[in-house]
Amino acid sequence: VIAGVPAGVHIRHPDTEPWIKKRRASIGVSQMVYDLWEANLRAKVTTDYDKATIIGFLTGKSLHTAGRWDCSAVAVNAVQHVGLVPYPLPIPAHMITPNSLLLILATAGFTIGEIILNGKV
Repeated sequence: VIAGVPAGVHIRHPDTEPWIKKRRASIGVSQMVYDLWEANLRAKVTTDYDKATIIGFLTGKSLHTAGRWDCSAVAVNAVQHVGLVPYPLPIPAHMITPNSLLLILATAGFTIGEIILNGKV
């Protein structure tokens, strides 16, 4: 629970999320595409976090729990849902690491922002 918001897929205030390093990936789209993207993400709110997938990243095994999401899987699913990234990809969404997601978005034409460390560019 972070700032009163339970674990899993939720809308959180950015000031309550601790982070060490982050980057923004952005792309211009029509309002219709944006609305579809947002609706797809909002439909996942309250879904459980897939903690086992993270262990799978470390061990090289697929430990995905059906019906649960990790951050990279939610993000890639959202851009696939609106056709910005092809579906299917050679590996399932729950096997996509944050760095792999960044590469996927860059090759799909997203602008990748500067690395921000602890609030500093």
